[in-house]
Amino acid sequence: MLSIDKIREAAQTVENRSLLFLFLITILYVFSKGSIMERDTGSYLHLTIITTPVYPLFLYGFKKIFGIDGLGPYVLTVQLIYGLYAIWFFIHKIKFHYQCRAYLTIGFSVILLVPFWDPGILVANRIVSEALAYPTFLIWLGIGLSLLHTYQGRKLFYFFTVLFILISLRPQFFFILPVLVISLLYALSIRIAKKKIIYTSLLIVLLLPVALKLFEKSYHYAMRGEFVSTANTGVQIMAMPFFVADQGDFDIYKEPLKQNYFKYVYQKADSARVLQNYYKASFDDTSYHHLHKNYADLSFGILSKKGRFFLGKEDSESQRILIKNNDLLIAMWLPLVLDNFLKFTRIFFQNLLNAFDGYILFFLHVLLLLYYTSQVVIHRKRNTKDSFMLILFLLLFSNAVLVCLVEHSIDRYFIYTRWILAFAIITFIQQVVQKETTSK
Repeated sequence: MLSIDKIREAAQTVENRSLLFLFLITILYVFSKGSIMERDTGSYLHLTIITTPVYPLFLYGFKKIFGIDGLGPYVLTVQLIYGLYAIWFFIHKIKFHYQCRAYLTIGFSVILLVPFWDPGILVANRIVSEALAYPTFLIWLGIGLSLLHTYQGRKLFYFFTVLFILISLRPQFFFILPVLVISLLYALSIRIAKKKIIYTSLLIVLLLPVALKLFEKSYHYAMRGEFVSTANTGVQIMAMPFFVADQGDFDIYKEPLKQNYFKYVYQKADSARVLQNYYKASFDDTSYHHLHKNYADLSFGILSKKGRFFLGKEDSESQRILIKNNDLLIAMWLPLVLDNFLKFTRIFFQNLLNAFDGYILFFLHVLLLLYYTSQVVIHRKRNTKDSFMLILFLLLFSNAVLVCLVEHSIDRYFIYTRWILAFAIITFIQQVVQKETTSK
């Protein structure tokens, strides 16, 4: 009969060979598609004021060596290698802490590789920040999982350093900070770690936005001569409240500039038929789909281009006008949200449901969030696996809420957390198998 050690050794061999095979298939597939330049790629390559620091700096070296026309294959290669390493790193951490069976590890690897294969995403092929953000997020989670098991000062340093890089890559990852604050406050309440460690971590989390903002402004000053934040926030956050606004909403603003700006931009949006009042209700449709279909035209076509033209007809493409338009939209955002709060809330929830692909998956995620919350908080089970799952679901919902407050819910914003439901199912299967094995 085969010994248990030999069975484990055979399973390990099958697992490693399967993972190697998956990686080879991924490499061949990714290179067959080649590098893909997106609409946003030019902004990164030219270090514009509408992009955050890390990805433009990453591309800068390639541009200097190979030129804009020749950098594609080299960027793709580095992004692919980094992405595969991140998946290997995260899988290794999961396997070590969860003792997953070989077939479950292989299945989870397939799920994590989906963004490399999905024709609508092709995360390693596209010359955009997601190519680095997805693997960096997995590495950060792997470090976090290790920290949950064993505290080490070195790991904590890596944890916050990678987090700083991650948010500098994509400000979308600010969704992590409220989850960290909640987790640390809970750890403090049950005295799960030394108070000094928790207080230090809380202080770092609270200071991170300040450090990130300073880094961002310093980068723009060095590259563009302007000590300002990245100037594309206004266009993004204003699209949804503007979509549900009424023609007479200019009255909520006291300053003539804001009133005239609103009138001008609203008239352009109305003419382009991109506002909610042009949505035609039907049995299987929602007003969100009208927003989704017209989001790019409303945000970048109207609020950005037409807004800048209103502020400076002669130099609407200038950096000065870009910054001025961004600042004006940010200042106009909250009053417009409050004035149209019910309509804004309705479109937000439609957006959120779309992010989860409908009611069924939304409520399934809610039930799992409540389940892991009850396991960790109510029943006070100090189980690292349940704690990690709870943190994952909190991150998933935090990301969904943040995105759906300021953007339309397209797949590229959710590749970071799409795998969490499948991971929960895999861990459940693992627990069932372990119980059956133990009972025998």
